[in-house]
Amino acid sequence: MTSDEKSKKASLLNEKSLKSLTNGKIDEAIAFLEEATKLDPTLDLAYGNLGICFAQRREYEKALTSYKKALTIDSTRIAYHTGIAAIYLDTKQYDDAQKHLEIAKKINPKNLAYLLNYGLWLFVTNRYQETINFHEEFLNSGLLPETDLRNNAIANYRLAFSYIEVNNVGRGLDIVEECLNSPYIANDFQLSFVFRQVKNKAKYKIGG
Repeated sequence: MTSDEKSKKASLLNEKSLKSLTNGKIDEAIAFLEEATKLDPTLDLAYGNLGICFAQRREYEKALTSYKKALTIDSTRIAYHTGIAAIYLDTKQYDDAQKHLEIAKKINPKNLAYLLNYGLWLFVTNRYQETINFHEEFLNSGLLPETDLRNNAIANYRLAFSYIEVNNVGRGLDIVEECLNSPYIANDFQLSFVFRQVKNKAKYKIGG
């Protein structure tokens, strides 16, 4: 098999892996991608997709290795930096997450994955006023589609929580009440539960 033939086959395997991943067949996707990287070790997309697969299985070391291999081939792809940042956020390695978020911002400050992860980084590092400033602008920017109901809910949760933390309880409660009236949130046990928790937090703060 010639180099061109190997590259073409590797690309086809990468495409197959995306279909498998979409259908929840992660093991199958990984098998396709590992074969693809053997055929074409320069196919950064395959390594990046391996990063996604391993991250979904919470095999973070393997995911980081795959993403970092992809970056050695193409350091300009924002998806690799945001993917790495997401893993570092999930494993509470916030300084390392910040480094990759800063790189992602330089590549494209309007990239949705970057913005979502940056908002999370602000929130989990207790930068509550910065969280407020960021999410108020983000939610009004049009960069987060209204149809993305879950991420809109999460952004509003962070916003409400942060307002309460900086003692603007009224604003926080307004956001909570509006969200609890949303059918999407009302019908999602996890989301409705966390919003009710924030409401209780606000009431306790008022009572205290």
